Amino acid sequence: MLKRLIYVTSEGLRQLQDELEQRKAELRAIQDERAVAHELSGDGWHDNPYFNKLQQDESHKNKQIADIRSTISSARMVVVRDGERPDERVALGAIVHLHVGQNNSWAEEYWEIVGYGETDLAARKLAYNAPRIAPVMGLEIGESAVAELNGQRMEYEVLDLLQRMPAALMAG
Repeated sequence: MLKRLIYVTSEGLRQLQDELEQRKAELRAIQDERAVAHELSGDGWHDNPYFNKLQQDESHKNKQIADIRSTISSARMVVVRDGERPDERVALGAIVHLHVGQNNSWAEEYWEIVGYGETDLAARKLAYNAPRIAPVMGLEIGESAVAELNGQRMEYEVLDLLQRMPAALMAG
């Protein structure tokens, strides 16, 4: 099976690695608890249903760990620096100023395009593959796209690509 590449910033890779370490610690705790449960009552499902549950929890945690490791192994690092952000087309690292329309209502939005799993709405950051931003990836200033989001027709126009998020937006 061919792995799908994902793109992350150094922050996104750090988050994945932290998540992996947390899941591994959770696995060790389950394994320790399972050892105690086995010692107290054996491993028969009829004598020790809690031991059986812990085996299932361990299996589930091992799958989570394998999934995170797979994600990390398919990740490609993208370096983003202020002053060197994409300015010709919407790409990872860009700060995009959009005109967004839905049901004949229009709004202006600013988003920093970040790596896989790095969405932070409060900080105005959307992962490049987030449904709200994916339709504009690759567009140039002045280009438009139409997409469906949650059953609603959305229209997007790229108004500008910036090097920094406007200060007024960062204050509140």
